[in-house]
Parts: sequence; C-alpha cells; structure tokens
Amino acid sequence: MRFMNVSKRTIKQTKRFIVLGCSIMLVSGTGLAIEVPQQAYALQAEKQTNVYNHFQSLIRKPSTLGQARKYLINHIDEAGRWHATVMVLQLENALKAELDRSRERLYTEEFRQAMDAAYLKGGLTYTALLKNITNKKLYTQLVTYGDEGFAIRTSEGVYYPVIHYEGFKLFKPYVSNDIAAYIDIMATESNKGTITDAALAISWKELLSRALEMEKFMDSYQVSNRREAVKLKLWGAKARLLYGSSNTPAYDNTEYGGQAVLDSELRQAYEDAVANGTGSSSLLQMIEQLLKLLDNNGDQLTEGVQSYIDRYLEME
Repeated sequence: MRFMNVSKRTIKQTKRFIVLGCSIMLVSGTGLAIEVPQQAYALQAEKQTNVYNHFQSLIRKPSTLGQARKYLINHIDEAGRWHATVMVLQLENALKAELDRSRERLYTEEFRQAMDAAYLKGGLTYTALLKNITNKKLYTQLVTYGDEGFAIRTSEGVYYPVIHYEGFKLFKPYVSNDIAAYIDIMATESNKGTITDAALAISWKELLSRALEMEKFMDSYQVSNRREAVKLKLWGAKARLLYGSSNTPAYDNTEYGGQAVLDSELRQAYEDAVANGTGSSSLLQMIEQLLKLLDNNGDQLTEGVQSYIDRYLEME
C-alpha cells in the first residue's frame, strides 16, 4: 500500500508536527487525516456549554437555588474559566435577590425565641444551630439556608442571613483573577462584619487593612464586573476610617471638654500603615497629609481637618 511506503523522512516530519500540536495526523491503513485538536476542542466546548445551560435551568428559579449551588460546586471544574466566572457571579446575584425573602422568614417571634435558645447553647455556626434547634420548621429553614449558601448573623437581637462568601472560595481556582480577589474581599467582611449595633466590630488596624485591600483591587483591575461594588465598599471603609461610626467615633470629645480629639488607637493605626505601606497608595498619601495637619493642632478635629477629610471623600 502507498501508506506503507512512506519515507523515514516523512515519518520524522509527521512526528515533529504532532509534537508541535499540528492538527493533521495520519491514520494507519486509511490515508485519512483527522483534526484531533479541533475535534477535542469542539467536544470540550460542548461540555462546557452543557454545564452552563443546566446551571441556567436551576439558577433562574428561587426554588432550585440550593440545587444550582450544589451543581456548580460539583461541575465548575468542567465549565472553563469564562463560563465558571459568569456562573459564580450569577449565583451571587441570585443570593442577593433572595436575601430579603430569606430574612423575612426569620422575622417571627417563634423563630426568634428558638434562635435565642439555640444561640445561647452553642453559638451561630450551622453545626451548633442544627444541633440545638428544637423547632422543626426552623431546622428545615436553616438547612435550606445552608444549602443555598447563606450564613446566620445577629445584631440588636435580630437574626438574619448573609451571603456566606467564605464558601465561594472553593470557586477561586476556576474564575478570573479579579473575581477571585473580589471573593477574598467579600469573605473577609462576611466572616466578621465591620459594624455591629452601630459600633466598629473590628480594630482600626483591621479596618485600614481592609480598605487598602480594596484600594489594591481598584488599582489592579480597571475593568471588572465587580469594580463598582468594590468602589462603593471602599468609600464606606474610608468614611469609617476617617470619621468612625455612631458608637465608635474617630474623634471623641468626652474627655476633652467638648473638643473632639483623634482616638489614640486610630492614630497609631494611621502611623503604622504610613510607615509600613507603599507610596503608591492614594489612601496612605491622604492619611500622611492628615497626620501632618493633626500634628499642628494636637489631634483636634478642627474646621481645617474636617474640610480636608470632606474634600477627600467628595473626590472619591
């Protein structure tokens, strides 16, 4: 046969083409050329599309939100980076849309009393709650929350679900770099909220660290589906960092006869961040200038200091 008379040189060249990823490949006895890489790519693309389409059939209905999340966990590695990123964002959107309805289910006196009893016994982790809950309806609801991707938090005697972004971290290897960074930012906040009962629930140092991480995201990803979301959170973090909160003010006048003076721990956090940070951070540059103003007036919140802070926040 003609195929059997192929020269050694031709065979050597053919092997070289295969090694280099050439799509042409000889098949013994037939003389046919098969485009293997293109065929494999088509099969892979079809598989990715099938995963995406099945996820769409689940994510669009609130009643199958838990199934959608479970399916994504089990099949995201088959979806490809683009589809995986889109599906993770769709899951987040669906959870956000479901938040209000999910909260309303807990806003009953029956559930509040059952949650109080379970919380006092073992805390707010799902393991502890499910172990200590005796109300069957609430137990079922909590299982649903867990399946869907919510965690339970409490503030001022009220229990409510939040998106459990820590659970999103298992998606990070499969999504775009900006969304992986976004997941880290959101997980930090959902694991330990910044504000509880109108008071700062984390240290000034931690608040500043979170703000710098958000600023890094903004500097690193000029184009991102979640850029506006991070921008809004960053502004809130800066406002708290510069003015504090209702029950944790940055400037306190209780000990100084009515003159508001910068909290000493906050000043230390400012100084440490400026000393250890990078010169490229616009937030740290602002804080460095703020410290110079405060040095000149004994850390007091003068009109000049307040005007400087307000102008900065308005520009953001």
